[in-house]
Amino acid sequence: MSAANKVNRNARFQAFLASDDTLCIYRGGKLVFSSRKDRLLPLMEFISTRKDTSDDLVIYDKVMGNAAALLAVIVKAVEVYSPLGSELAVKTLDRFGIKYRLEKLVPFIMRDDGKDLCPMEQLSIGKSPGEFYNIMKSKIGENVLFLTPLVPPSREGKGEILQEERCPS
Repeated sequence: MSAANKVNRNARFQAFLASDDTLCIYRGGKLVFSSRKDRLLPLMEFISTRKDTSDDLVIYDKVMGNAAALLAVIVKAVEVYSPLGSELAVKTLDRFGIKYRLEKLVPFIMRDDGKDLCPMEQLSIGKSPGEFYNIMKSKIGENVLFLTPLVPPSREGKGEILQEERCPS
């Protein structure tokens, strides 16, 4: 990635953080989707309304747990940016060669009350991208067309974590 392109993506990330959007997706530097809806609904909506399957998407998401990372694989994202990510998400992103920039890393994404794992983080554990997508599709009751190929070939992941936080023992 060129230095100018990296600067543009970082500037977009700062603008995203300052916005009310929960998800923004860019292709070739152009905004192709944004949403203010909560949780995984925006990514599922993007998948269900997506017309082309080009693989040069950059995702800006408020929370990048493993569930969102698995869906990022489905849409063939090349890079994700988030203020918060989980260690499970990093493993998935690395496994599928998706670059990432996460400002804060936690072992797991937790429920809002902090007492247990986020239900989607829990549901995503041990699932392939295709398996997780199909479960989500049935859970939200949409007849979303499945994208093929289900899983792109593994690529070597490169990521950047700005702050890592560990849960107390």
